Amino acid sequence: MKENRFLMLFLLCVTSIFAQIKGKVVDENNLPIPYVNIGVQNEALGTSSNDDGSFYLPLKETKNLVFSALGYEKKIIKSNEVEIVKLKSTVFTLDEVMVLDKKETNSIEIGTSKGIAQAFENGPKIDARFLPYIARVKKNRYIKQVSLFTENNLENATVKVHFYASDSVGMPGKELVEKDILIQVKKGSRRTYFDISKYNITFPKKGLFVAVERLFIDKNKFTKDLPTPEEGKTKTYTVYYPLLFYNYTVKEFYYTFYGGAWHKEVKKINDTSIENRVFEPAITLILTN
Repeated sequence: MKENRFLMLFLLCVTSIFAQIKGKVVDENNLPIPYVNIGVQNEALGTSSNDDGSFYLPLKETKNLVFSALGYEKKIIKSNEVEIVKLKSTVFTLDEVMVLDKKETNSIEIGTSKGIAQAFENGPKIDARFLPYIARVKKNRYIKQVSLFTENNLENATVKVHFYASDSVGMPGKELVEKDILIQVKKGSRRTYFDISKYNITFPKKGLFVAVERLFIDKNKFTKDLPTPEEGKTKTYTVYYPLLFYNYTVKEFYYTFYGGAWHKEVKKINDTSIENRVFEPAITLILTN
């Protein structure tokens, strides 16, 4: 049963043989920038830069690549010109320092779901979940922990977590933490809670987007040789862990980032008698007062 599950997982992750586009992302001082989101413009294809700034991406032809990273200006460049990609730092305007009146005498969990969760390969996307500002949140405005439900076949794997305010049209807007939040996920199928209280995130009154960005980096890479229908031959399949679990929920659309932009994806169902249901990342928050 476990072997069948493993085979099904890898069959979703088959990578065709293309030309490898290789390059390195650096800052203005030629220092490597790790974990940069690198996407093919307007397409659900992409990768991430490694700890040393290096990256590689299989492409059939020349495409526009979009490089985006927190703290740096977005850059679009042709894939045949990416040997060295230099990103310019963003100058942040510091907001007025606020002293938070935390009591931490109470805590609640929001975002829990009774729906069936399953993990699957969803490509190089950032998937976001919108959590509204409800009455329970009003009395517990401070984010203490975030939980992720993940599948991981490595001892440890790294993901990014993002928190966004809602913009004027109800899409993920301003990022609420001006530094990468990197989380280490251990092996197995598990829900893990991570303390993020040090970031002092206050739940916005227009609601909050919580998003998970998988990193397509070498240390998250898992490969396995599996038999093919042709006797005596095998093929190497690759997965970048961790995989996130998703809940099947009743909604008209979901939010996902790829190709350098946020998209509101609509699940089309021809049968009007069936409620619109989409897969939403299995993320919950622990809030405190």
